[in-house]
Amino acid sequence: MENYIYGKGGGIVLEAGSTKNFVENVHIHHNRIFKPVDNTAGGDHYLNGGIHIHGAHNTLIEFNTIEGSYKDGIVFEIGAGTETGYHTIVRNNIISNSAGYGLNNLDSDKHSFISDYNNIYNSSAGNYNTGSSATDIHVDPLYAASTDTNDPDAVDLHLQSVTGRWDGSQWVSDGHTSPCINSGDPASPYTSEPAPNGGRANIGAYGNTAEASKL
Repeated sequence: MENYIYGKGGGIVLEAGSTKNFVENVHIHHNRIFKPVDNTAGGDHYLNGGIHIHGAHNTLIEFNTIEGSYKDGIVFEIGAGTETGYHTIVRNNIISNSAGYGLNNLDSDKHSFISDYNNIYNSSAGNYNTGSSATDIHVDPLYAASTDTNDPDAVDLHLQSVTGRWDGSQWVSDGHTSPCINSGDPASPYTSEPAPNGGRANIGAYGNTAEASKL
């Protein structure tokens, strides 16, 4: 949790065995992943995307921001696994500007994504490969700074806010408010966010933290 990962193939990789209960109930949360590269060539596995899950079951992925993936935002594969009924829960994440899919399910006969209250925006191949959601949104997250750069120090993935955004040293006011503010799962915790917080969590890596943009 709370990692800032730049330019890595499979920014976060969860590698499991070939049985459903070998790795399960892992919680991946509050990470910022910027421009993870495509690392497929020469590898045994898919090994690319912002978060890559290989064979794990019941993984919870929440409150992450994945920006500018050179392939997919989040990808799942089973490999040698033969069991069915795998699932991955994806909630309260921002997945933006991926060159592949937002969520890519490579084993849809055995696995399903449960995708709720995410912002999956501007994925070149499409938001989902064999999946859908009734609660996700698909809009510009309005980051504090442009992500059109290869300098990780120039990127600020805080959300713009008229009411208040943390710039690293103080609270500042923007001309717009991100649609990801106060748009998380209504059942998710939000009390770590500074007031005024609207009584609901923000989407993305700063959701339910002291640096969450204000409403």
